[in-house]
Amino acid sequence: MRFKLSTFFEYLVKLLPYLKVTFSYAGLSLVFGIVFGFLFAVFKLGKSRILRGIANVYTAIFRSVPPVVLLFLVYYGIPMAAEAITGKSMGRK
Repeated sequence: MRFKLSTFFEYLVKLLPYLKVTFSYAGLSLVFGIVFGFLFAVFKLGKSRILRGIANVYTAIFRSVPPVVLLFLVYYGIPMAAEAITGKSMGRK
């Protein structure tokens, strides 16, 4: 199979509108990562044994779970949780 520049540009034009969604998700991930990372860093460095314990348990869980498993949990878990909370179907038929 040969690479065709015309095919590349044809699909690029079709995919460009979805780039906005991709950047939105990346930006939200960055914001949530910074907020939660800062929060748990403060917990770990704090004087409260309870907050340090929570941060240590959180860190231990997320270090021990493979990233692929986390992706599955997020992909399937968030819509299920949102559906359980709101009572509305999240796109599944």
